[in-house]
Amino acid sequence: MGADVPVHGSAQVAQKPLPSGVAPRSKAGLTWWQRVGEPALVVLCVIGAWELLTRTGVLPAKDLPPATVIGAAFIGDIQQSRVWEALGATLTSWAVGLAGSILVGIPAGLLLGSSQLAYRLFQPSLEFVRTIPSIAALPLLILLLGTRGYQLAAAMTFLGAVWPIMIQTMYGVRDVDPTTMDAGRAYGLGPFQLFIRIVLPSAFPYIATGLRLGAVVGLLLSVAASLIAGGTGIGFLIVNASFSGVPELVYARIVLTGIVGLGVTLTLVAIESRLLFWHASRRRTVT
Repeated sequence: MGADVPVHGSAQVAQKPLPSGVAPRSKAGLTWWQRVGEPALVVLCVIGAWELLTRTGVLPAKDLPPATVIGAAFIGDIQQSRVWEALGATLTSWAVGLAGSILVGIPAGLLLGSSQLAYRLFQPSLEFVRTIPSIAALPLLILLLGTRGYQLAAAMTFLGAVWPIMIQTMYGVRDVDPTTMDAGRAYGLGPFQLFIRIVLPSAFPYIATGLRLGAVVGLLLSVAASLIAGGTGIGFLIVNASFSGVPELVYARIVLTGIVGLGVTLTLVAIESRLLFWHASRRRTVT
């Protein structure tokens, strides 16, 4: 069960000759202002427009409080221990579910990608099951696991993350260049050496993308589990603030969740960039 994810991996980056005297540019070559300043300026403009529209009555301040009011609620809320306890519960269940999805998804993807028989037998079933939204399993999981503890959110994280990881791994193995495999055999590499020296390096960009996608989807579902079913996660606190009639607190906790999600994404991207420094997609390309 999971959303269909786009395949991404080891596609070669097209290289073309540069005119004389023109140096190639890469994302790493951008200035601090281009990498941080310009995106931050856009965020500030959006916040400023939000503040202006709510203060002037264009948008209903009752349902959409001004940005400054939400900011004040955010600062006050993060000083409360219950928020960090709820966030810790969400991240714990997310980490457990993500670890389980890695332990299942990567080996299953390697098997499906390397075995034509396994791919032929299971591919139709996988295509059917992964199109079912993971959130649809929540009522069944509530019956099986209840709403207390981290088990429900961990199970939702697992269901959301395992499919991107498995599918990306499978496509990564199947996308190995046959010419490279033939060259490895010509040099006398056995099946195990081919797998270690050629298949895994070729599939690793796919696996890294699957991990990043699965981690984000899993975090969303971990929050959604406590949002819908209750429990001890940050989602429950968002709903609690809504029932209490404090909209600025609702938005403040949503912002906190977004910041955590952004932090997870940036961390994984940074790790991926360091681990894939050797890959063609990370080399300098013309922009």
